[in-house]
Amino acid sequence: MSNVENGKRLKGKELIIIGIFSAIYFVINFAFMLLGGIHPVLWMLMPGFIAVFAGIPWS
Repeated sequence: MSNVENGKRLKGKELIIIGIFSAIYFVINFAFMLLGGIHPVLWMLMPGFIAVFAGIPWS
């Protein structure tokens, strides 16, 4: 059976949530890339900060 028949397609609300969290991820990643030139240790801390601020959305 196809996904259309089972009703497992992404809806508008879910696509908007994916877009918002993707944008947050890219902004945080870009900020750490800029700050990584000042202090390289921030590259090791980046995954933790991304997990805190742009974690998995539960809807």
